[in-house]
Amino acid sequence: MYYEHHVHLYGCLTAEDVWLLGREVWQQRHAQLDWFADSYRRGFGVDPQYQKFWQSDAGYDLLRMAYEVNTGLSFAQFQAKCNLLHALFPLNAKSCEQIWERVLTRDMASGLIYAEYRTMYPATMAVEHFRMVNAILARKVAASGKSFQPRFAISLARQPDLAISQYQQLAALKDELTYLTAIDLCGDEEDYPPQLYQQLFALIRADNERSKRKLAILAHVGESFSRVHVASSIRWVVQAHMLGVQRLGHAIALGVEIASMEGKTVKESRAERAAHLRWLADNPLSDYGYVCDQQFLQAESQRLELAGNAVNGVVELSYDDASMQDTMALQAAALRYAQDKGMVIESCPTSNRYLASIDADEHHPLVKFAEHDLTLTISADDPGIFVTNIAQEWEIAARLVPASFLQKLKTQQSLLCSEKLISSRLY
Repeated sequence: MYYEHHVHLYGCLTAEDVWLLGREVWQQRHAQLDWFADSYRRGFGVDPQYQKFWQSDAGYDLLRMAYEVNTGLSFAQFQAKCNLLHALFPLNAKSCEQIWERVLTRDMASGLIYAEYRTMYPATMAVEHFRMVNAILARKVAASGKSFQPRFAISLARQPDLAISQYQQLAALKDELTYLTAIDLCGDEEDYPPQLYQQLFALIRADNERSKRKLAILAHVGESFSRVHVASSIRWVVQAHMLGVQRLGHAIALGVEIASMEGKTVKESRAERAAHLRWLADNPLSDYGYVCDQQFLQAESQRLELAGNAVNGVVELSYDDASMQDTMALQAAALRYAQDKGMVIESCPTSNRYLASIDADEHHPLVKFAEHDLTLTISADDPGIFVTNIAQEWEIAARLVPASFLQKLKTQQSLLCSEKLISSRLY
């Protein structure tokens, strides 16, 4: 009997699902599949040859290779694989109804008793679309005799102004969308620091204060750091929580092994590096043991000033001794902050391992999360893509953390559902 707090509807589709459903529509989706193939070539340097997926004896195996994840990869590469789903299955009533029915029927029979599915905001006919989703969930609850309780969270656009517009439309509907429990931000986070959503989060919190129907605030953050320094990613996790995010998706930056980055470099926007240094100068985590080293801060500020004419406003940052020492201290303080504030992290063991390219068990973020006794959900994220399920994710967690910590997590899961969070703690 499992609770699932972080799972994406489309990511629940297995390779077999994609192949079976795709063979009925792929010939009408050539333009979109060409887009998928182009993104795949950019990510992996090879052509996925999607035409063969349904036209050759080896087509299913070729699709599996292009779709499934079983090794470390960048977020851009992961997104390229996900693009197959978006190319084949547009966000419209016909396509989504078929997917919802398939996923919910399977999950209802799997032992799940509660699941919050993330679904994207469609470009057109959003009101009709979400009413359809709500009706499907209501039917499944009734069919299960209320033993299966599915919910949905809507992932808004990463562009802040568009996200606000989308939320405002949802706010007018939320009384009738009885299975909608949360607002989410997902996708590539690295160009979108949490501060951009200060107005959105404040708007949701204000609505929650004056309305009986409340929506939790969720956000993917600290999941990837290929275009930002991991120190910035740690800051984003803390800032997201301070802004009112009630469950933080992944937060890998809080648990990643900093020593594994020794000698590497990352290119970060000059504006974001300046924002990070200003944040450090304010010593926001001084109560948790981090006080910015003034010599380090001065040296980094001077380096940034010298990079004032950097190409495209990007600066190259090294994981040298000084940077790593400061980042380790910052991470340790952020973990103490997370424990003290009761931060809730949605931990997805398999996807975290692959997206952070973690080879050794002892370097998995769950290890540090357990050491600091953090509040976690265990989730499968995109089980179809990562070839996993919620039971396997708990088995992985059992290998990584002490049995006593695991048992505590199991007792917490029912308390971490969006409805429970939003009713017990308004930010």
